[in-house]
Amino acid sequence: VEEDTDREEEEEEEFQTPKQAPPSNSKHSLEIAPSSVTATTDQITPSSSNLSPAASMLLGASHHSDLSSSLPQLFPSTNLNNASSTRSDQTITIDFLKDDPKTMTYSRRIALWLMDRYYWYNPKMKPPLSNNNSKPYESVPTYNQSAIGNNDVEEAVEIAIVSKGSLSRDDNYNPVLEQAWVYWEHITLARRLVDINQALIREGKKAMEKKNKKKGFKAEMKGKAEEVKGKLSQGNRKLAVAKPGEDEIKTKLYSPITTPLNQMGDFGLGVGLYFGTLRAFTVLLIIAGLMNIPNIIFFSGEQYSRGQEGINWMLKGSAACSRYEWVPCIDCVYETSQLVSKESYRIQNVKDAVSGREMTFVLKTMCDGALFRVGMVNFGTVLLVIVGMIVIAMYLNKKHVDFDLDEQTASDYSITIRNPPKDASDPNEWKDFFEKNFPDAEGMHVASCTVAVDNDDLLDCLVQRRQLLKHLKQALPDIKNVKDVRELEAIAAKIKDGRNCFQRQWAKLCGGVPAKYEYLLQLNAKIKKLSQVDSPVTRVFVMFETEKAQRYVLEKLTVSRYDVKMNKVTSIADPKHLFPRDGLDDLVLDVCESGEPSTIRWKELNLTMRDLYVKLIVTLFVFGIIALVAFIIKLLNDKNSSWAAMGITIGNIVFPLVAKIISKFERHSREEEYQVWLYFKIAVFRWVNTALVIAIIVPFSATIIPIDGVLPTVYKIFFAEIITSNLIQLLDPVENIKRHYLAPRQDTQEKMNNCFLGATVFLAERYTNLTKIVFLALLYCPIYPSVLFMGAIALWINYFTDRFGLMRTWRRMPKIGESISRYTKLYVFPVMVIIMTFFAVWVWKSYRFDYVCDTANKVPSEYYGNYTLNETDILDDFIMDRRVTIGDNSVYSVFCATGETMTESQNKLVTTYENASYTIYAIVGFVILMTSIFILRSYFVASYEPNGKEQGIPLSEVESMTAYIPQISCASSPYPYLACNIDDIEESDKFEWEDPLRPYEYYDITKDAEELLDEDGIPMDESKRIFSKIIYWEKR
Repeated sequence: VEEDTDREEEEEEEFQTPKQAPPSNSKHSLEIAPSSVTATTDQITPSSSNLSPAASMLLGASHHSDLSSSLPQLFPSTNLNNASSTRSDQTITIDFLKDDPKTMTYSRRIALWLMDRYYWYNPKMKPPLSNNNSKPYESVPTYNQSAIGNNDVEEAVEIAIVSKGSLSRDDNYNPVLEQAWVYWEHITLARRLVDINQALIREGKKAMEKKNKKKGFKAEMKGKAEEVKGKLSQGNRKLAVAKPGEDEIKTKLYSPITTPLNQMGDFGLGVGLYFGTLRAFTVLLIIAGLMNIPNIIFFSGEQYSRGQEGINWMLKGSAACSRYEWVPCIDCVYETSQLVSKESYRIQNVKDAVSGREMTFVLKTMCDGALFRVGMVNFGTVLLVIVGMIVIAMYLNKKHVDFDLDEQTASDYSITIRNPPKDASDPNEWKDFFEKNFPDAEGMHVASCTVAVDNDDLLDCLVQRRQLLKHLKQALPDIKNVKDVRELEAIAAKIKDGRNCFQRQWAKLCGGVPAKYEYLLQLNAKIKKLSQVDSPVTRVFVMFETEKAQRYVLEKLTVSRYDVKMNKVTSIADPKHLFPRDGLDDLVLDVCESGEPSTIRWKELNLTMRDLYVKLIVTLFVFGIIALVAFIIKLLNDKNSSWAAMGITIGNIVFPLVAKIISKFERHSREEEYQVWLYFKIAVFRWVNTALVIAIIVPFSATIIPIDGVLPTVYKIFFAEIITSNLIQLLDPVENIKRHYLAPRQDTQEKMNNCFLGATVFLAERYTNLTKIVFLALLYCPIYPSVLFMGAIALWINYFTDRFGLMRTWRRMPKIGESISRYTKLYVFPVMVIIMTFFAVWVWKSYRFDYVCDTANKVPSEYYGNYTLNETDILDDFIMDRRVTIGDNSVYSVFCATGETMTESQNKLVTTYENASYTIYAIVGFVILMTSIFILRSYFVASYEPNGKEQGIPLSEVESMTAYIPQISCASSPYPYLACNIDDIEESDKFEWEDPLRPYEYYDITKDAEELLDEDGIPMDESKRIFSKIIYWEKR
């Protein structure tokens, strides 16, 4: 799905300068927007001059005179007589419909080939018949965004925001599948700039134009571009992420193959660290596998099991034993034997053919792998893993700094105040506090301030109302204004009166328009009430112009949590740094570095102890699910080990979905916290389900048998992880069905684009997959050293399949930080080492896994004779002889517990290993204890340490910088709803996303509350803290 690597450099040169596409009469062409437009009620001349680059990209520009008849209905309160807009420059816009096929994904190429040839693929291939004979590709009406009133945005977008799309359900314009694929590759998927210098010069040009500095532009910008490029460059290749819909500078998709690891931080610090961890553990497992080659040779040699003849080739080199022998066991009682209930084929009562004397025989394993030299190789592997994990932790710390230096993000310039006064809701007040009281900070300028309030109930109601209105619109396509409660009331009453008995009963279960109408009335009433309530301030996010200013403020204000809770004013050296409060003591601020804007969960900032209890209850519920799944796996394993392996794989795929559902009951203030808790749940499940369940449910004596035992199951699990899981991920069946089947059958461009949003994948889930593979390999390497190589192969394949998913199939992840990586280093690594060591000691102590111990006692003469044992249906091919002769030199065996009798070499190995393991337990326990003490100490002792070196790049010069804009994600909307008034920032270019079909104000749900209050003649009280506030101040 990726262009050839050797062709990439040629395309780099080709894309250095964007070229204006020549005019074309093709139905797939887009026109350059006209330089000016004047709109009246008689006629609208379309323009994209007021649209964002992404919107212009999907709109095009052409005149459609028939639109005038629809304007009075669609813009009832909008005055279009004086609306006008003038474009100051002619910007060359790249036509995405004319992307070079070599730069497209194969999926898009196939779709473009099919959509114009086969009606079964694209039902909209044939244009519908109409009175004016116009075709869906011939002309596209757009709208003048400045001419739309705040209350009419939702209605406006219904007619004019679909490029080459329909104006309404009843007109002759259809949604265009080509544009949906453009949306997929240029909005959903991440792209990079082909030429960084062009981006830098463009941003410099904008800044220069604002300051009216025209002289010396080229020389100054060239020097500045080289300077900034030098500061940003890391590694042997520098890539710069492009904004969604970038249409002024050539961009291309990131390559899953050739994108260097140093640039994976473009997708977020956490993502970069994840791929660094994947690569590091791949190398570690390869080295560990090479160390275990002597054990692989020993297990596959003549000494252990005579070359493991007849064993599956994938099990050769493991401890799978191919030599078994029936031995007499006089003291064994068949009816009470512990083997009867577990593996009855390993014990038989057989009569002598002559005397008729009955004797008990048990199946003895003839393979002895508990040799001192074999165990020491495994012990060396444990030490290697310990050292390797320490090195990996150090490596990840270094990569953390590298990724942080490579990407300038909002968190590099921002702080969060976690205990603001409940009434300190004015951003200007916070701006004045920092700028006046921290004058010594270099480059002190507050660029942005966001004040978040605790209005969760109001936001919930507003989002639910938006969803409800969408459903009503779909159910009532002919209604002009779905918000008109009077019209809805009449329609609901008519539907209710027309129902028969069956329909009334069905409506009680499934609702319908009348039920939705009644719920809408309830929401409207609740919103009106909550929109007049004062909400306390919960968080304040402050962005500074420079990193030095941020670090200076953090250094001066960082105190212990205890000092914050007790408001210990003496903990602050300079009294000016205390926040003043009317009538109260000055406040010690609880300050920390902010996370990325995309990781803030704006509805869940005000957490209580109840939320902690809910997290614990949900986590306990997960353990119940684990027990249930373990029982199911046991039932499957009793039938067939292949079924158990498949059940384990399915469980590993399905449980993350279950974990995400039950995690909805939890509340987390940041996405990182949410994903750490999700990581814990999924990791525990996958560890137990994949590695530990097999060891528990499979009978002890089946540990090293070559058929239906532990080893074949482990091999099948790895096979599923290497082949099945990655194949499903690459095929991406659900999302491909959406894109290739459902999308062509949608009736609006928005619905069609929604099929191209990509799969939602959590970084926590990918980390658990990584740790699961590593844990499985380390756990079973004593008896199956080849799994170290299998684990390395699985991680290596995952490295590229996850890169492919990230760059070709998944929707963009929130840019979370290092929380999951830090949790892995501090807790997951030590737990892995402890369990690995414990299991290894158990393995060497339990050899030969058959409950049979040799004795020097001879069999009594009355048992002499010839005995023929029955077939076992399992190990017949590996039993040395089913005919046993008992004579003068025959000795009998007895049942014994694990480790009760050991050979001299085995006893030496176990003693050495156990003593060393106690030291390992003590060291790992000490590390965990000191980590816990350090975390506890941070509650009483202040500590601030800047992470990495500041780059000296002002915030205003970072093109991709985004602000902390309160927003709420919703599954039914491709973009989040804005939870604050955005009038002052809509033109600031500080949003993380951009809808090419709608303006930002469409998603502003504060307007909904204003509309509802206006219906009752109640103005929005600006003096009350109803919604969060944000102000962005340009650097003067």
